[in-house]
Amino acid sequence: MPMPLKFTERAVAVMKESLGKQEREAEQVLRLLIDPQGEISLALDVPRDGDQRVEHQGDTVLVLEPGICVMLTDVIVDVEENAQGRAFVLQPYHHSN
Repeated sequence: MPMPLKFTERAVAVMKESLGKQEREAEQVLRLLIDPQGEISLALDVPRDGDQRVEHQGDTVLVLEPGICVMLTDVIVDVEENAQGRAFVLQPYHHSN
């Protein structure tokens, strides 16, 4: 059975840190977007009715439309360090039945 999109604690902590560094309206959080070509990005936006919310220490840091969760089943979002700094990565999520 497919599992919904998951996030590591580290990924969520980095999102919260990123929000703290951006000039934004108080209600704005990060939104996970997927364009028609399948490219994934993050943008500032306000939560909407029906959004799935990802929280860290009681604060909403990321929202996504329910359809994105369906598209990204069995995936976990993590953070890796590379030459350009930190980057979010999608990895297969292996679970036991």
